Formats: sequence, structure tokens, C-alpha cells
Amino acid sequence: MPVQPTNKERNMRNLIFFMLLGAVALSVSGQNDTYTRKSVTFLDAIILASPDARNLSLNQISYIGKTVKERVQLPRFDFNPLPENSPLTREFISEVNSRNALSVDEIAEIMNRTFVPEIVKIMDEYAEQRASELVDEATKMSFITTKAKDMGITAENLEQVLNSGFIYLPYMNGYSRAVDSEKEDDKTKYTVTVSIGGGIFWFKIAYMDGKTSVKPVVKNESTSIGFATKYDFEDAEENAFEAAVLNYARNLENATKEYDEFKLTTQVAEVVGTQVGFRMGKREGLRIDDRFIVGEYVESSNGEMKFKRDGFVRIGQIADNRENASELSHGYGVIVGDWAPGMSLVEYPRLNLDIYILMGTLPLSTESSLYDVEGGGGLGAEIAYNLGGITQTPHWYFDLAAMIGGASITDSWTGDDIFDSVTRFLVSGSVMKRMQWRRFDAYGQLGFAHQQTWGNWDDSMGDTYTDRNANNGLLVGLGLNYTLSIDLTAGIRYSLYTGESDEWTRYNADNEEVGSISGPALRYSGSGIAFQIIYAPPSLAFDPASTLSNMIP
Repeated sequence: MPVQPTNKERNMRNLIFFMLLGAVALSVSGQNDTYTRKSVTFLDAIILASPDARNLSLNQISYIGKTVKERVQLPRFDFNPLPENSPLTREFISEVNSRNALSVDEIAEIMNRTFVPEIVKIMDEYAEQRASELVDEATKMSFITTKAKDMGITAENLEQVLNSGFIYLPYMNGYSRAVDSEKEDDKTKYTVTVSIGGGIFWFKIAYMDGKTSVKPVVKNESTSIGFATKYDFEDAEENAFEAAVLNYARNLENATKEYDEFKLTTQVAEVVGTQVGFRMGKREGLRIDDRFIVGEYVESSNGEMKFKRDGFVRIGQIADNRENASELSHGYGVIVGDWAPGMSLVEYPRLNLDIYILMGTLPLSTESSLYDVEGGGGLGAEIAYNLGGITQTPHWYFDLAAMIGGASITDSWTGDDIFDSVTRFLVSGSVMKRMQWRRFDAYGQLGFAHQQTWGNWDDSMGDTYTDRNANNGLLVGLGLNYTLSIDLTAGIRYSLYTGESDEWTRYNADNEEVGSISGPALRYSGSGIAFQIIYAPPSLAFDPASTLSNMIP
């Protein structure tokens, strides 16, 4: 007498079968240029695939799992979790944890040998059990058609949804922590650097002719670093770790979007000037200023269908299509082609920020008759965080910038240099608004700037000292950019700074404060011009904003 499945086994089989059908009601057309929602199963745990990763505490593992889940579980997916203690995953987790160290490929091999075959077996057994109840092909087709109609879809759509099933497995294979300490008066300042590495392995569940297979399709990997300087060691460690994890999860989110089957795609519904309308919106998780390539599929000379690009748009207005599927979102054209309704829009995933590389001048002068002071050239970088999620309008940014350069401070009578070398340094925070017209955009900027000037010199005994002057003031900026490609822009900026300071502080070679000294009153007020290259990155090694905030003890 055959062994009957237990209720637990029946429930697990039902879960696997119906999780594949769960996306049916939300599925959209299966055309090449229209996105189909994906049904995703995931292991609700983090696989620790190396001895270093196993040094993570339970709280740290929990934080990584929660943060990765928040980032990777995108609105474009429908999710079905498998618990860590599930019979399906117990053998897999046990074998992974028993290994000393595992590469991504070794994780996949164990998954294919333990976890994946069990899923395939259960789904195939369930399908065979259903099929065995059918007498002939006609009855079988009637059964499929009836089930499809019960769910309001076609039999073809049923197979399409079954082909939209994926499994993802998060893992960690790297973790390290470095600690430096420095005594300051009666306190100790700790600087902690945390580095983590890991990723997500994606498998696709394919269903054809009543048979199921699970195949590895893509692995997303990321490394990330977090920094923190605090007087409390536990605070420094926690802040550095959280900064590394947040950046790590953000990188994995964008890497997930870059997989072709996960990219949002749709058709152009209307074209008005340089604006396009399309049926996609909040339900798919669109963001203001997201990039979409415009193009169409054309047949090549050898008969293959290829996607031909014809410019790109950025999202300017997002429709709430969760209740009204016919409502249109709109994008504004940047590189504009010969567009018409029916053309395709394909997502071009990038982080929701821009990186600026700057080369220009920093102003510096004095009204003192005893000194000649002149600013010089400098190099810098800026990161612009997109605020579209807050403003719900395009091209609003919060900017953090740093620039370093040289200057000249000499005796006005003799022309001798006062210092062996002079350095100018600037950090700023500001709000920026860009206004786009095709490839061109102009912008205005308003914020605050902290500026420093320091000079190094040696006394007659050979001891080295640094004299430092600092100022806080306003920053006003204007700029003009030209878009070179979908992720690269070049431009020029004009910046106006305010402020003056006559306060100088002397430090010895150990960076210990010696005392206040007299020196020229430096005027930081003035204008600077810089050329800039703007890049939209797919990932970052660390997050500059969290690094800056974590450097305040």
C-alpha cells in the first residue's frame, strides 16, 4: 500500500504550487516589450559561506537579512518566503554550515544537489498527481482551461506565469573589522572600518510540457565598506557596520534590476513633444528621474530581431496605477529621437544619485598690506542624492562636496613665501535644482561651505608646524550641463562663496594644538569656476553621506 503524504507535506506542496500561481491576477501581457511580474521564492535567512562571515553576531545577521530584504524585494515582484527550518532547506543549510569556506559556484552546486531538486520533485509530483486524474488529452485540456478561467486568465497565461517563477538565496562570504584608537585628553577616540561581502544567487523555475526545472541564471555580488569615528567604541562599531550594510544592500538592489528579465519594460502610449506617456507607475515601484531607453525591435540582415536604441527619457511624473491601470506615467526626453506610440521603453538601472568630478579654482585673498594672498586651482568630488522621492518632481538634489587645492601667501615687501606649502580645503552641503531641456540642463544651488587654509613650515630646530585658518559661509552656485550619454554629463559651474577669518591656530607634527597665533585675515569671499563630469554609477564602494556623518565623534 503506497505511503500517503502527511498533512505537512501536502501543505508544503500546495505552497509551492500556488506560489507560482500567485502572480496570475497581477500578470500583464507577455509581449517582448512588456514586463511580466515575477513570482519569487526566497530563503528567509542569510547563508554564512565563510569563516569570516560566521564571526557575525546574531543581531548583525538579522540586520543584514532585514536590510537586504527591504531593498531587493522590489514592488515589481511577488514574494513567497521559505522558512529557514523548512524540510526543503534543512539539508542545504546544514551542508553549507559544515563547510569551512565556500565560493559562489560551490554554493550553487550544493543548492542544485539538495535544495533545488526537492522543489522540482514536489512540483512535478503535484503536477503528475493532478494529471493522473485526467482520462484523456481532451479532458486534460478542459481541466487546464477550466482552472485558467476560474482565475480569469487563459491557458497560455498560466504557462507564462509558471515560467515567471524565481528563487533567490542571499549569502555572506566576507566580513572584517579594523579598529584604530587615539587618546584625546582624558578620552579615547575610536575609528572603526567594517568591510562586508556577499550577494544573491538567482534561480529560475521553468515549466514546460508538464515538467519543471530550476536553473541558475544570475549571481549578484557586492562588497561594501563602512567607516565611523566615535568616543564610544560600541557606537563606532555599530555605525560603521550599518553604513556598510546599507550601501551593500543598495548595490544589490540595483544589480537585481540590471538582470534583463527583471528590467521594467513597456510600450510608449503617447508622444507629446519631448514627453512620452506609458502604462506603468507606482505599482511597479517607479522613481522620479529613473532612466528608460527608448527604442524598437528591428530585424537584422540575418533575420534576427535586435533592439535599436533611439535616445532615453527620465521619469517626470508617476501615475498611481494600483487602482486605475489605464492611468499614464510620463517621462521627459533627454536624448530625443524620432519617437512614436508603440515603441519600447526599457529600464536602465542606476543608483538614485550622481557623482561629480570637479576641476576648477577656489578664491582666496586678503585686505592686509603686509601679505599677498592668492587662491589657486583645485580638484574635487561631489555626490548628489536625488530628492525626487520627497519632492515628487524631477531634478531636486541634496549635494555633498569636497575640494582641495593650493594657494599662495607671501610677504608683500620681500616676496618670500610665508609657508613651505599652502593647502586650501572646502566641504559643502547644498540643495540643487536642475532644469532639463533635451540634452541641456541649467541649475541653481544654495547651501553652506566650510573652508580651511593651512600652511606647513619648519623652525630652526627642524620641527614641523601647521598653521590653520577656517571659515564657515554661504554658497550660491549656477551651472550649465550637456548630456553626453545616458549616464555621463559634462558641464561648467560658477560658485560664489562668503566669509572672512583672521583666527589662526598652530599644531605640531603630532596634530596637537599649540596655541593661537596672529596671521593675515583671509577673505574666502569670491567666485570660483569649475569644469565638471557627472556620472550615474551602478554601485558604490561606500556611502559618502554616512561616512561624513559618522566622522563626527
